[in-house]
Amino acid sequence: AAGNLTEAQEAAVLKTFSSVSASIMPLVGSSMCFYLQGFESTGPLVRMIIKVSTGSIAFCTILLFVVACFASSFVLLLGKPDVDDSEEEENLYSSFIWALMSTYVLLVGGEFDISSLDSAVEPYLAMFLLALYQFVSLILLLNLLIAIMADQYNEVQQNAVAEAVYSRSQLILEMEGL
Repeated sequence: AAGNLTEAQEAAVLKTFSSVSASIMPLVGSSMCFYLQGFESTGPLVRMIIKVSTGSIAFCTILLFVVACFASSFVLLLGKPDVDDSEEEENLYSSFIWALMSTYVLLVGGEFDISSLDSAVEPYLAMFLLALYQFVSLILLLNLLIAIMADQYNEVQQNAVAEAVYSRSQLILEMEGL
């Protein structure tokens, strides 16, 4: 039955397999970190990653909210296509999803063409909102994230011996099948 697939069906199966595999690989990698907790060299780092990840959930929620709010503003100001524009440039703020991704990329240091603000409904308002977004996200929120991470690091360091013993005991229990 497998030899009776058409080219389109084979392509669809390959696409599905690739998508599922690509989705599973990060999960496999993160589950492998469980076993790295038992070693002296990698255990503290894995515990730090877990602690920082769980400790920054509230921060990530606030960050997502801020990015979504500014992305909405950018859609409203920059989302309308310029009728006189003969060049067919992609407008990354034409939909909320693209604006959300573009605003996030701005957060992590992506490129932004400042001249695109000239085509905004209100260019000066767009410039002000961009500057405000940069200040809030890059200065306030990222400094807060650094402080949260430093606090989590200090907490892990204070409990390093106890957490190392606990991690090793969890690994032994897993290996023994208890």
